[in-house]
Amino acid sequence: MSVAALRRTRVLLLSCVALGAASCGSSSKPAAVTTSSTTSTAPSTVASTASTTTTTTTARTTVAGATTTSTSPSLANWSPPPRAPDGSIAVAAFNARLGTDRPTWARDPQRVAHEFLRTDNIDAATTDTQVTNASPAAAVVVVTVNGLADDSVHAIRFDLHLARQADQTWRLDSAGWSQQCQPNRGHQNFTTALCI
Repeated sequence: MSVAALRRTRVLLLSCVALGAASCGSSSKPAAVTTSSTTSTAPSTVASTASTTTTTTTARTTVAGATTTSTSPSLANWSPPPRAPDGSIAVAAFNARLGTDRPTWARDPQRVAHEFLRTDNIDAATTDTQVTNASPAAAVVVVTVNGLADDSVHAIRFDLHLARQADQTWRLDSAGWSQQCQPNRGHQNFTTALCI
């Protein structure tokens, strides 16, 4: 399956998760709050499961290879800001661009996270994304890129806190990062400590 076909399949699956089963041709009624998981370990393998929960909404996606393509004019050449030694990443410039461009995808917290991080430009074996909506106005997106093409760092985890705006789009409140070292190259927990 081509990368473009994988992206279309992923977008369709994520749309089904976000909009509920009824919007994807199912006759069953969607649960008010759902937890779903989509995993792709190879370009031709996609599996999904769904279950119900009552306190938070969590969508989890693991995708091998590239994940998004920017369509917003000024965000097409966006490069994520540097990761600060204290574990923070500046979000103001990205939020300003979202406010100026007003892309339609800004209504999806997962897409906002991937566009901010430009995960399509990270050379990793897999990208694992977990979205948790603790309330209608707040979401937490955790993106973990695993199997980095780096001799010291194995994985980087990004923790992004988002807030829904009055126009139903999302903006970043804060962003942070931590990393896990390759075996025998330092710590195996996610911290901001350097790997050797």
